[in-house]
Amino acid sequence: MSKKHFFYLFIFMIIVNCSGTQKSVKKVESDFNKSVIVNDTNIGKDTTFLREEERSLNKKLTLPISNRMLEILMPLDRSVYKEQYGTLSVKIKNNAIDEIKIFVDDFLTDTVKIDKKENLYCKSLYFNDGINTIRVKAFCKNVLFSEVGVSVYVVSRLYKKYKYSPSGYVKKYFHNFVNESKCSKCHKMYPNDTVGVAFRKPQMSNCYTCHKDIVSRKYVHNEKNPWACSSCHGYRENSQNLGIEKSKFLFPDPIAKKCFSCHKKEKKIWKSKKVQHEPFSLGKCNKCHNPHSSDTRGIIRADSINELCVSCHVKKKISGHIVNAFSRKKHPTSGFKDPTDPTRELRCTSCHNPHASNSSFLTQNDYKGYKSLCIMCHKK
Repeated sequence: MSKKHFFYLFIFMIIVNCSGTQKSVKKVESDFNKSVIVNDTNIGKDTTFLREEERSLNKKLTLPISNRMLEILMPLDRSVYKEQYGTLSVKIKNNAIDEIKIFVDDFLTDTVKIDKKENLYCKSLYFNDGINTIRVKAFCKNVLFSEVGVSVYVVSRLYKKYKYSPSGYVKKYFHNFVNESKCSKCHKMYPNDTVGVAFRKPQMSNCYTCHKDIVSRKYVHNEKNPWACSSCHGYRENSQNLGIEKSKFLFPDPIAKKCFSCHKKEKKIWKSKKVQHEPFSLGKCNKCHNPHSSDTRGIIRADSINELCVSCHVKKKISGHIVNAFSRKKHPTSGFKDPTDPTRELRCTSCHNPHASNSSFLTQNDYKGYKSLCIMCHKK
């Protein structure tokens, strides 16, 4: 065999081997691809399953307001509240339902046995600041039949954390002709009080049934006549403001003009002072005071005067009072009896006037030198 023939034979063998190798490679690649395709198919099934679980979870988290069994008429979904009490109104659509259970943030608040003759049920609920989820579950012979839900957001005039509602939550007024038509068969949708005249029984007020809890706390505004609702809510002065986004019972904002129509003496004294506390100067009495009721004296929006003050004056809570006592320690603001009023504990308002003063530090006694302030307590 010549060198030339040997060379051609060598090239032929290389080509054959390469071809076999390519076939092997293609077979391996094909087998690998098949395994990948199979695995992708399995992954697809797993992903679909996970998505179905996610959808199921979302359905539980975002319940319908209404279905063939139940309907929540109030509160309106994703509405903003400025009071911590609200009315739940539920319509029963199926006679098979014999019991409903009401939950607020997964806590059972009430169980109601259903009367077959009734199809509307109302219940007053307490809401916390922030988002509150209300769920109503319907049962038939102890078996869960249906579930509906809504959520509301309670804003706080004090605490920055809850001062603004999140996206999707807006103020929705109930008292307009469209919404009132849902309840007008059972309720009279207008105030029936006469200015200056108290009801013999609070139950005689048209507002009582739905709103009774807003005056259920220890200290009540206008205690002798708390159901003079139209005095502040201005049904007459706002009667033309009936757009779908508005209410027949709007109150003035800022509210001071309405407050000082009764508190004339206080207005005269505080307005005469050189320095005015910001909520007072802006006319926002309801920033510190609840206009209906409170469990704290002075119908304030906190559990104590000090808690009310430090909701804005946060540094005082963290670092203590700026004034050093004679012992060179921070002057106490609580934990002792108030020498000016032994029936109460020492508090911020022992030294500071929360409305107005002739002192730049809003001190009581108008601060005619530090001694005049100190001797209010330290007389010796």
